[in-house]
Amino acid sequence: MVRAKATATARGTATRARKTQTEKKPATASKAKTATRTAKKEHKEDQVPDIEDLLRPERLTISSSSSDEDKSTRGKATAQSKSVKPEKQADSQHDDAVDKLRIDLLTWFDENRRLLPWRGDRAGDYLGKSLAEVPEDARETPRRVDPYETWVSEIMLQQTRVETVIDYFTKWMKRFPTPQALAEASPDEVNASWAGLGYYRRARNLHAGAQRVTEEFDGKLPSEVADLLKVQGIGAYTAGAIASIAFGRAVPLVDGNVIRVFARLFAVGAEAKAPSLIKGCWSLAASLVDPKRPGDFNQALMELGATICKPRGAACEACPVRSCCRAYALDPTQVHEYPLKAKAKVLPVQTYAVGLVKRSSQRPDGKGADEFLVCRRPSTGLLAGQWEFLMARSATTSPTMPKRRSLVNDALKALDETIAPCRSCITEATREDRGLHEHTFSHLQHRLLIEKISLPSDRCATCKTSNENTSVDREDEVKIVDDISQDEVQVVSEGASAKDTAPASSEVTWMTLGELQERGMTASTSKCLILAEELEAKPTKAKARKPKTGTSTKKRKADGPASEKDSKQQQLRMTAFFSNGSKSKSSE
Repeated sequence: MVRAKATATARGTATRARKTQTEKKPATASKAKTATRTAKKEHKEDQVPDIEDLLRPERLTISSSSSDEDKSTRGKATAQSKSVKPEKQADSQHDDAVDKLRIDLLTWFDENRRLLPWRGDRAGDYLGKSLAEVPEDARETPRRVDPYETWVSEIMLQQTRVETVIDYFTKWMKRFPTPQALAEASPDEVNASWAGLGYYRRARNLHAGAQRVTEEFDGKLPSEVADLLKVQGIGAYTAGAIASIAFGRAVPLVDGNVIRVFARLFAVGAEAKAPSLIKGCWSLAASLVDPKRPGDFNQALMELGATICKPRGAACEACPVRSCCRAYALDPTQVHEYPLKAKAKVLPVQTYAVGLVKRSSQRPDGKGADEFLVCRRPSTGLLAGQWEFLMARSATTSPTMPKRRSLVNDALKALDETIAPCRSCITEATREDRGLHEHTFSHLQHRLLIEKISLPSDRCATCKTSNENTSVDREDEVKIVDDISQDEVQVVSEGASAKDTAPASSEVTWMTLGELQERGMTASTSKCLILAEELEAKPTKAKARKPKTGTSTKKRKADGPASEKDSKQQQLRMTAFFSNGSKSKSSE
């Protein structure tokens, strides 16, 4: 009996033990799987290093493809360092690479830099060209540049080509030679000088910044980055540019050109706007900037990216730092792949019916002049404070001609009756379709469907008594209408509200061409005017346009605008409309 109980107890114990072991197996297996996944993850992370690690200055090396002279120099250095410890030898090689980068880049810059007015150059016809292209007898010692000039040039150069900025900078400095002069100017004066350069927020910030510099810094730009960042419109890049170029501070700067150069030097395959790449470039730039010539070094980096290390068609054979470039060492034919191209984003589209309303007027001085009805945009938002022709938002991207005219008519009716033409004159006006102009901003696209509206030369009694001899020189003749607030980046819904048919403006008046030029026109306003007047001067070209397949010219004029292809061809055929030399730039 006792033996039977013992046997049963033993069997029960064995059963429980086996059960326990069985229960433990899944847990053990689960732990093993987790460990395997962790190991794979760690291995993967080892294979894909952090971008900032890739941009460490220690990774800067001199490739074996450099010149024989460089090889000989490195050979002597290697022989002398055989007795040096590996750690110190690595540091020495790194220092040699950094020194070589600085020396090669600055030597190239001294011989090939572009002659620019904000660098103190007075080269006349040679402005914008490389120093290597200038004859010896035409070279002059650059004048001393004021920090204010550096500030203005760096703001203008943001998102704008050097060739465009040269003329704007020269005129700006004549009109506003000091921060005090700019601070005392009116917003209209600032807008007029900036008109056509685009990104108008830059002008407003520059104006506000000058006022702060005048009030808080006695009209002189501060020399330290921390103080520069307190000035409106000055960010990390502009502060670094002013501090290093104007005051010789050994601080870095990073722009799109510098990012591209660094991405290729270190073969970093990341998108140019990736935060990790930008952060890594700032850290790298701080470690590479030449302490003796920081301003020239920073300018040389940007110059290299703008003239040699271009996004497409990089001139690697002429690159002064090719021997340090990892992308070139990997594959000279694939250098352009660095950094990675960002995915193209689809921009929202806003379509407007534009009414270019024109009349003949008799001014008090007895001179007749053609005047245009213009509206001023609100003081905030896109193109803030700029003058433009009457614009009415459309709910569709390709409204018919009757719909466009209805939108413009509603916008005219919404204007103050003492400034707008009366309904009778609108009815009797000659109206002509002038085609399409498209303008792309950084965040959206404008489609402008242009209609020219020529009012009768003999206006009715109502118009004659209400707005004859108007002039923008008199404040009481600039009428205020409801300020329409529009979301500048939102796609239009299918149904347009009443506000969409009214002009997005706060002021409306009549201006002659000369007055428009004095106050400055945006690129879109200039092109609308050029398009309308050029087609009026050469009507035969409009008749010669071929309609789309299966659509007659007569039907197209009645139902809608000319095709986009035809409009672009018309724009290509345009000659200089502003014969008085006051051309408006196209950058916006």
